[in-house]
Amino acid sequence: MPAAVVLGDEHCHELKRIRLTNRLLSGIAGRSPSYIVRQLYDFKLGARAGIGSALMKPTVERLTMEDMVSLAAYVASLTP
Repeated sequence: MPAAVVLGDEHCHELKRIRLTNRLLSGIAGRSPSYIVRQLYDFKLGARAGIGSALMKPTVERLTMEDMVSLAAYVASLTP
């Protein structure tokens, strides 16, 4: 995810979103691509039923396998 510069109070929500995204990515950054694809696939199929699965399901339900592989490659390339 590209870095963003946020200025002014009108961008408060954007700043919060960036901080949340960075925190979430820090937990999966550098993981193996096959692990990430498997997790996305399981969320999509409903095989994951943990606390965050209800939030993930709508996010991943429209992803193609190609999308999942691309996301996995990106996240795996990040420094943990």
